[in-house]
Amino acid sequence: FYLEYGDLEVNITAPSNHIVVCSGELLNPTEVYSSEEQKRLAQAKLSDKTVLIRTAEEVNGLPKTNATTKTWHYKIKNARDLSWASSAAFILDGAKINLPSGKKALAISVYPVESNGNNGWERSTEYTKSSIENYSKRWFEYPYPNAVNVAGNEGGMEYPGIVFCEYTSKGAELWGVTDHEFGHCWFPMIVGSNE
Repeated sequence: FYLEYGDLEVNITAPSNHIVVCSGELLNPTEVYSSEEQKRLAQAKLSDKTVLIRTAEEVNGLPKTNATTKTWHYKIKNARDLSWASSAAFILDGAKINLPSGKKALAISVYPVESNGNNGWERSTEYTKSSIENYSKRWFEYPYPNAVNVAGNEGGMEYPGIVFCEYTSKGAELWGVTDHEFGHCWFPMIVGSNE
């Protein structure tokens, strides 16, 4: 199960109405986000409260198909693996993560409209931020620039800097799976242990 560590860099080309999230740092945000999304992303990086970057209304207003593409450029340093997700159905939000050294990272959540509301995925970024800040104080400071929570069709799965949690989770269940999966960013992702 052990993987060697390295610096990983990827280009992911997807339909232009998609949001693409990936382990690590997005190197070309001005090429892939609209000017409004760029403005909201900048606000999220400074906010302790969740900021919507692409709203449910904007997702519902997107064309169903799109022939044009965008290429998303990501890089993660000193990681054993990476993962990514892409969808036109993603609501996107984010908030600042405050690390013990004074450094900042960004909590990001992507989820479909169906996952939004009733104490659902609109709280994911809040949970992600809390989990990363807690474990950074207890164990070792979170080393990645982003912590991404993706609403998917699996119970939970972890990779460096990005996790996938069940899209139907809400409330305490969403908190539990989010906290559990981000705990794996330390064990095994940072430590390098065999799960």
